[in-house]
Amino acid sequence: MWNRERIHWGIAALAFPILILIVGCEKQDPVPAGKDRPKIAGIFLHEDQFFRLVQFGMKEAARQAGAELLLASSDGKLDKELQLVNTYIARQVDAIVLSPLSATASATALARAQNAGIRVVTYNTTVDGEVPVCFIERDQSGLGSQTGRIARNYIEERFGGRAQIAILAFKSLLPEQSDARTNGF
Repeated sequence: MWNRERIHWGIAALAFPILILIVGCEKQDPVPAGKDRPKIAGIFLHEDQFFRLVQFGMKEAARQAGAELLLASSDGKLDKELQLVNTYIARQVDAIVLSPLSATASATALARAQNAGIRVVTYNTTVDGEVPVCFIERDQSGLGSQTGRIARNYIEERFGGRAQIAILAFKSLLPEQSDARTNGF
């Protein structure tokens, strides 16, 4: 069994942590005995730029690991996420990799997957309890702070230190992450 781990990552290094997701959070052979090619389900929240980058990282990591990757979007809807998890349980995938919509509501379906012998890996957000064997996250406040420093340097160099800025947040989607990034900025 994999050890539950928490890994911090940067947006620029998406392919590496996604490779860790595919091959495991522990230094051991991720392919169970008798299996030729692991089957990994990747569930993402939206068709936005961030999750497109995650998909590219997953595809490349799956290619490098020789895994079959099944990708689907929950479209930000909990009922669709639960339906996808149930589908992947029925398809007997080896692992489910996702950024869950709810720390509590998503946990129930993922616990069913875990009980069916499926490794659960969460990234970006996670669920309550010990369901995920691995959680890959980014320091949201640090991401906002880093972005703020880069913006400040740009404004100082290009505009003599004076500019009006607007922050586009995503509070309605993920309020805790949005607040951390905004406050970090």
